Amino acid sequence: MNSAIALPLIAATAPDVLVAFDDTRSFDAAHFVRSVRALALRMPSPSANAAVLNMCTNRYQFAVGFGAALVRGLPTLMPASHSAETLSQLRTQFPDVVLFTDGAEGLAVANDLPRVDAISLTATEGAQNADNFSVPMIDAAQLAAYVFTSGSTGLPTPHAKHFGALVQNARAEGERFGMSDAPNVAQVSVVGTVPPQHMYGFETTVLLPLMNGHAFYAGRPFFPLDVAQSLAAAPAPRMLVTTPVHLRAICAHPEPMAELAHVISATAPLDIALAEQAEAYFRAPLSEVYGCTEAGQVATRRTLDGDTWQTYANVQIHPNSDGTATVSGGHVETPVILSDFVRVEDSTHFALLGRTADMINIAGKRVSLAYLNHHLLMIEGVKDGSFFWPDHNEAETLQRLVAFVVAPTLDRAQLRAALARIVDSAFMPRPIFWVDQLPRNSTGKLTRASLQALYETHKNPTAPNR
Repeated sequence: MNSAIALPLIAATAPDVLVAFDDTRSFDAAHFVRSVRALALRMPSPSANAAVLNMCTNRYQFAVGFGAALVRGLPTLMPASHSAETLSQLRTQFPDVVLFTDGAEGLAVANDLPRVDAISLTATEGAQNADNFSVPMIDAAQLAAYVFTSGSTGLPTPHAKHFGALVQNARAEGERFGMSDAPNVAQVSVVGTVPPQHMYGFETTVLLPLMNGHAFYAGRPFFPLDVAQSLAAAPAPRMLVTTPVHLRAICAHPEPMAELAHVISATAPLDIALAEQAEAYFRAPLSEVYGCTEAGQVATRRTLDGDTWQTYANVQIHPNSDGTATVSGGHVETPVILSDFVRVEDSTHFALLGRTADMINIAGKRVSLAYLNHHLLMIEGVKDGSFFWPDHNEAETLQRLVAFVVAPTLDRAQLRAALARIVDSAFMPRPIFWVDQLPRNSTGKLTRASLQALYETHKNPTAPNR
């Protein structure tokens, strides 16, 4: 976008427009703008090495911190992990980083950073006089955030996100889900189980409502009962933004929840059976969002309508000779090669065939881990599980997949018999480890590092496995 273009920080044009809410309080546009301006004054001066590490667990506090950083001219850092090692590496890359936090979580891992504390939310404040209400304007070309992937050198690799592209992304998503900022569009209450620091959570539970005139739930419900309470506090119509792992647990909740207008899922492929269950449970359509850290969200599909994904407005996809594809245009700031094998149907439609880093070749046979995990989770009695291709010793001539399962009612023979009906013998896991839970992160993902650590713990012959 042209640097001469300035865009409003939020879509709300009146002070009493609802921006966020929780179980007992509501926060209007006037409260948000006042809080942003006041907090910006406490932020450090912009410099080449300055940035804000926003570790607020409250989604409204996060949004205020993001807005204040923009007004102050500072980028927000959004690393994939908040481990001590990652934060140490970030400080090397951004020596003048400051921590913005609203609780103990940030202080526990980043207590050596200069800190800006979150605003007080002890009382709801009404709208200020309309004559004094003005939304800050932000240069579309302003650097708004750095999101990170794991670099080949071990250092987190930053990917710059500029404000104009983030707004364009949010507006494209709003258009896709019938939430464009328009006078005849009802305000939607967005409730998310994903953290705002994650790219998907950032885009869909913060930017989508802020840039299209909708409201979001300030907390982050995790357990099904939390989700039920959050939805009950949300004015209709409601949207739930979640992941397949959360969705599986929510749909097992015995009590019905508040009716939804839409369910959005991302971070991992969603199987048809769970999509059918979710649509019946919530009495609402379910859509999946596809994207990556480098490009942001690029496409959606309604799972029950088939395998075809449709790109957002002005985003195009083109096939590469190695079976991958490149996305460009729209809010995608530079062309990005996707980390999936893709069947491109035309410039705006495609099907996913599996991740490039997900393919396993054993005895000349190939399969994707996603395919194996899908069938593992479909076995009755398996509450959670994952295949894993561990790091092997170079001296090992026979390499085998292993599997971790949460299946308290199944024994080894039962599980192996069920797997044998659907999995080629070359991919039968040896051994299978029974665990109490898998080391999923805040978005329900399993990282390779966490599974390797779990494997190192359980490969001891004295550890319980079957």
